[in-house]
Amino acid sequence: MGWIAPEEFLIAVDPLFAGIRAKLGGTFLTSDQLAGHLSPRWAEALGLRSGIPIPVGAFDAHWDAIGSNCREGDVVNVVGTSTCIIAMAKQAELVPGVCGVVPGSVHPGYTGIEAGLSAVGDIFEALPGAQVQRLRR
Repeated sequence: MGWIAPEEFLIAVDPLFAGIRAKLGGTFLTSDQLAGHLSPRWAEALGLRSGIPIPVGAFDAHWDAIGSNCREGDVVNVVGTSTCIIAMAKQAELVPGVCGVVPGSVHPGYTGIEAGLSAVGDIFEALPGAQVQRLRR
């Protein structure tokens, strides 16, 4: 499991992480892979066509970067409940302070690079006097 930090590091972060590596097994795929196809039962329930391809999961901001037509050398800032700064590169190295440098996370042929700030929406809401508009249906 070279994709996760060594056990000693995880335990130094928090002793509760002891043994976590043994619990994180499974298959991990890049975002161009399919999990399957929409079954007739769910197609009927959702009012969709049976057999629609269903991709594997991915971080929403990573797919947002692709949806914005991000190319190598671009930087995309996705703002929502978090702020994610996303880029991708053919060759990438670990960068101090960057929370994610993951091959295939944004585009299967590139390494995704993510930095950002968690809980942006909550931070704005917590500011005294802040006027945060909420979308209502």
